[in-house]
Amino acid sequence: MGVHISKKSEKETRDPDNEQELKDEEMKPEDKVEPMNAQILAKFPKAVFFLVGNEFCERFSYYGMRTILTLYLIDELNFSSGVSTRLYHTFQIIAYFTPIFGAIMADSWLGRYRTILYVSILYACGNIIVAIGAIPHRLTVMRVMSIIGLSIIGIGTGGIKPCVSAFGGDQFNKGQEKMRHHFFALFYFAINSGSLLSTALTPILRADVKCFGKNTCFFAAFLVPAIFFVIALILFLFGKSFYVIKPAEGSVIVSVCRCIGYALYNKAVKKGEKKKHWLDYADDQYDTDLINDVKHLFSVLIILLPLPIFWALYEQQGSRWVLQGTQMDGEILSSFYIQPDHMQIINPLLILVLIPVFDWIIYPALERIKLCSTPLQRMTVGGLLCAFSFIVTACIQLIIETEIPKLPPEGESEMLVINNSPCSLEMRSPHARNLSSYS
Repeated sequence: MGVHISKKSEKETRDPDNEQELKDEEMKPEDKVEPMNAQILAKFPKAVFFLVGNEFCERFSYYGMRTILTLYLIDELNFSSGVSTRLYHTFQIIAYFTPIFGAIMADSWLGRYRTILYVSILYACGNIIVAIGAIPHRLTVMRVMSIIGLSIIGIGTGGIKPCVSAFGGDQFNKGQEKMRHHFFALFYFAINSGSLLSTALTPILRADVKCFGKNTCFFAAFLVPAIFFVIALILFLFGKSFYVIKPAEGSVIVSVCRCIGYALYNKAVKKGEKKKHWLDYADDQYDTDLINDVKHLFSVLIILLPLPIFWALYEQQGSRWVLQGTQMDGEILSSFYIQPDHMQIINPLLILVLIPVFDWIIYPALERIKLCSTPLQRMTVGGLLCAFSFIVTACIQLIIETEIPKLPPEGESEMLVINNSPCSLEMRSPHARNLSSYS
């Protein structure tokens, strides 16, 4: 996405103070998006179906691997629960921090198509390395291969994350805004469908398949996601002849950072000059549209300040919540059990089920009584529900700790000896005990 640096008159630009007025003017009855149907799908550019299939397989691969990761680090690589949690969240940090660099690389140098292609090849290699690393071998070799593979996967998923959806948007022409809206709905459905299926499947492969003389098979559980990502890469390549491929035009992130830096520099240098807003000090080099967009960005960032707290809690599903699940028996009904890592399936399942319920029933009903009528109010309620869920989880953990046996500290072990003879026995050891007869 390019930014043209040119100064424009006030009439040609958007002023944040007049934003609501402009929105009111832009909202017309014909702008309303009708529900998706077969006729709309038939008009879609063929390219987007390859991208939706690619996204489904990529999300299947990512979530399938991530679902079993914590138990793999503990059960196969013999890391402690604390170290496993740190490794899991370090992987998450890589996956969610690298999209910044993926976006800059796509916008400034390679373009979206080549960025997705090159980074996907790297991503596929990471999946294969993790799968091979799960084959029982020397512990050091398994640990090194797994950490290298996970690092590559983190860079890979982060590198393509900002590009695929934007590349999908590139496939639509001006005037196809409604169709683009439907595409993103379909795209989001593919994300959650892939997540749902893989979260259901990989714990079964891990627990129920036997390989290499073990009762579990992490190799199979990692191999299937690796295969799905190779399919994702093949689908992406097959669609090339249908794609609209736009060249790199310059990074918005870089332009925004330069605009902020230039404004701060000018404000420090031109101390005698007064401006309405500190970003206006950049108006001699950057156009008013960009400056206004940066102003909006800072306004949005203030609203989004609580989100890191939400996501820090949310991501505990794959680490601490899984570990909590290992301390329970998994019994739902008398004949139905779930694996500890299966608990993560609830999130994508509820997303797919509740989105239409909220959009068509709950939100319209709440709006009639003037509750949760704005996105900010809905975000606030969602955050409070998230906080409440962790209070419930903490209470469950307290109950668990009162019921499970107390384990000996690190470096010590516990032995239970039962005396089945009819008389008392003396056990000679550094900790001498008299063993009464068992009755």
